[in-house]
Amino acid sequence: EGAGGVNGGGSFNLPVSAVKKSLAEGEELFRSGKLQEAEAVYQRILEEAKNCRNEQSEVALMAEGDYALLLLKTGRLEEATKTYKKVWMGKVTLYGENNENTLLTKADLASVLVASGQIEAAERKLREVLAKLGHSIGKHSESTLAVMVMLADVLTKSSGTREEALGLYDEVLVARRGEGASSTVMSVKANLAVCYDQTGQTEQAEKLTEEVFVEHLNLFGPEAAETALARANLEYFRARNLEAHYAVVAMRPEAGRRRCIDLYTRSAETWAVHLGEQHEAIV
Repeated sequence: EGAGGVNGGGSFNLPVSAVKKSLAEGEELFRSGKLQEAEAVYQRILEEAKNCRNEQSEVALMAEGDYALLLLKTGRLEEATKTYKKVWMGKVTLYGENNENTLLTKADLASVLVASGQIEAAERKLREVLAKLGHSIGKHSESTLAVMVMLADVLTKSSGTREEALGLYDEVLVARRGEGASSTVMSVKANLAVCYDQTGQTEQAEKLTEEVFVEHLNLFGPEAAETALARANLEYFRARNLEAHYAVVAMRPEAGRRRCIDLYTRSAETWAVHLGEQHEAIV
């Protein structure tokens, strides 16, 4: 692990333990939204790898992959594409083209395509990756399911493929049913709810969004940012449903009023159980 050790062809070993510690620091900064500081950490690691002439090592590729994600999140799509391609080529050399690690970087490239509006190209790439992962490591392995969700997310962007997206989300949730209310499962449920809404299944969307909100309350507590977002999503779907039912009032006043009262009552009951009777959301 010493920086002075020779690693063939005139390259020098990176101090792996120190680099992994720096990587963890960069990831924490990234999660905290301190993107400039995270970028500085990644660039420092990559510069060290370059100085050691060891840019194709596993730890250097990990750092470069994290840096590519940062570029994607900050909208530097051309740089992100170049960086992900560099990482992919390095992993092909290190692991082989059909290795799980290599294929996941190819899926990351699809994310850049989505961000740049190349939806069909992203779909083709994700289908290819999904097929290869399913063949090599199993249809319901962790990585395969992650790419399945990525493909479903892409398919929701076109009205002609949303039914397929619904099927993929359902398949992922069935495969993960033993996990309980994990962050991953809740995220898939939230995406499925949006897809229900896109396909006109508004009541299913509201019901699933309420389930996700309750799971967030139980997992994170009422004051967490994640819970606030889940609550906002639920309020959005309920407002949409109320809008539709207010329109019924004009044609069928009594039925429309009863439906609106029912929606408001269910909303208040949800808040009361988890937030207390006097919480502002109920009042």
